[in-house]
Amino acid sequence: MKIAVFLSHPIQHFSPLWKELASRNGIQLKVFYFSQHGTEQTFDPGFGIEVKWDVDLLEGYESEFLPRQWPTRDPFNSRWNALNRGITGALSEGWDVAYVTGYAHLNNWHIASACRRKGVKLLYHSDSNFITERQKPLWQRILKKSLIRRFFSKVSVFLAVGDHNRDYLLYYGAASNRIRFCAIPVDERRFRQCATLSEEEKCLLRREAGIPESRHVVGYCGKMIGIKRPQDIIAALGLLDGDKYCALFIGGGPMEREMRKMAGASSHFTGFVNQQQIPQLIAICDVMVVSSERDAHPLTVTESQCLGIPVILSDRCGCYGPNDVFRDGESGILYPCGDVEKLAGAISCLANDNDLRARIGMRASELAETHSAQSSASRFIEAAQLALGTTRHA
Repeated sequence: MKIAVFLSHPIQHFSPLWKELASRNGIQLKVFYFSQHGTEQTFDPGFGIEVKWDVDLLEGYESEFLPRQWPTRDPFNSRWNALNRGITGALSEGWDVAYVTGYAHLNNWHIASACRRKGVKLLYHSDSNFITERQKPLWQRILKKSLIRRFFSKVSVFLAVGDHNRDYLLYYGAASNRIRFCAIPVDERRFRQCATLSEEEKCLLRREAGIPESRHVVGYCGKMIGIKRPQDIIAALGLLDGDKYCALFIGGGPMEREMRKMAGASSHFTGFVNQQQIPQLIAICDVMVVSSERDAHPLTVTESQCLGIPVILSDRCGCYGPNDVFRDGESGILYPCGDVEKLAGAISCLANDNDLRARIGMRASELAETHSAQSSASRFIEAAQLALGTTRHA
């Protein structure tokens, strides 16, 4: 099977999947990138600084950067409306299946049309969810539906990252028998290495972060921006015993200065942290809070669960459901977004019940296994086989 992947730029969460697929017998894979963003130091507006990831995003699979055509020739610009040359030529190399993420990038419309002309089957992957979508006005959804259905008519098989994403796909016209679950994976092997840290090693890491050993550590990992509501964690901890808990904020962004002013001595801030250090910092947390008011499918949830850490999740995030990585009451606790009293109650519940925390942590680790690169690669191949009509899956 020959698979051509088209992607805006190298992304740390996807690269392990391409490497795993390329290692499978009978698979020939090549990734065509629209920009070099992520391979060199570039400005990240979410963090507000120049960023270069410290993990190799191109190792283990064949890739090519397509030349930028319009409206800019900047190879590091990953904007949605930039066009690239060479797409038609790339699709003429005898591929069986092509893959795109989302419909918003203009290049993806070109790819979808070219696939139909050349008889190449098209796989579609996105993390859009109906939690966010149903908050939009009806007239806006009706207009959007007419546009998306035109794109979806060119798709052979849809890859759903979870239940809320599947609801989104169904609402906008995807046929249920053409949808297969396939997670956006995390580099599970790299994260699980930290799951074996001894208590002595964790204590040392906590001391290095300035955290007293006796504190119950409530973690937050991500950009400090308004839609992620990191301030809710400080507000929730303000309702609890200040001598028992502390917050560890992993990451930076526009709200970091404001957050430092809001927080007391029990909150600790790492600033921007690169990929190699993130697993160690998550590992020293007792629980992880994902408090966003809008977050399609936060991969911090999967990363934390890889380490067996329970997650307290806002119900406005799109990664919970019976077929997703987060299950309420199994791998963590779901709470109403913005309700700091309920958030404080969930933190207290997990902190004061060691057996519950251990049981939820074990289940969290099991569910994270379903979002590994190995699991996603197998599901990807099954979806490609369905598109090619070489599988009995219905």
